[in-house]
Amino acid sequence: MDTRKPPTPGIPEQFASADDFVAAFAAESGGLVSYVDSRERVLFCTRRLAAWFGSTPEGVWGRTLRELHGEVGYGQFKES
Repeated sequence: MDTRKPPTPGIPEQFASADDFVAAFAAESGGLVSYVDSRERVLFCTRRLAAWFGSTPEGVWGRTLRELHGEVGYGQFKES
């Protein structure tokens, strides 16, 4: 009997789960990618984006855009 889970739509078969795919994407992506919730809190980012803030992904996750950009930068960000 085959006990493997069926593939998740949109996730390449070499990944066991969507979480594995996201982890690989975050590790290998050269892009500035993040997911920010409605409270402007970073829930996910790539290493490159974290480095842009002078941090690691773990150092950025959970912080708000205001915390990351500072008051002046956040003000400019919100104006655009």
